[in-house]
Amino acid sequence: MNWGHLFLESYCCRKMTIKKDKYFYRVIDGDFNKTEKVLNSNYDPKYRTPRKPKYCKDKVCYTCWENNCPHLATVPVGKEEHQMFMKAWDKFVEYKE
Repeated sequence: MNWGHLFLESYCCRKMTIKKDKYFYRVIDGDFNKTEKVLNSNYDPKYRTPRKPKYCKDKVCYTCWENNCPHLATVPVGKEEHQMFMKAWDKFVEYKE
């Protein structure tokens, strides 16, 4: 059997939506201090944040994965982060031996 480590960044997206904000702020000329207020065409004044699932621990953890939480979003970590984790793992294995 062959196995390895899978490194993912995980996010809770329960409170993330484009429907709850009446305005967006557009960055002007690449300067984050200069913005322009823009009306959000997707704004829904009736939008309500979905209820928290019973199994939720108010943080991203294994229960999200186990319960196939609809609010869980994952992406692979970047190459540099992956290498950092692998170096840390190698040091851990050396320490245990």
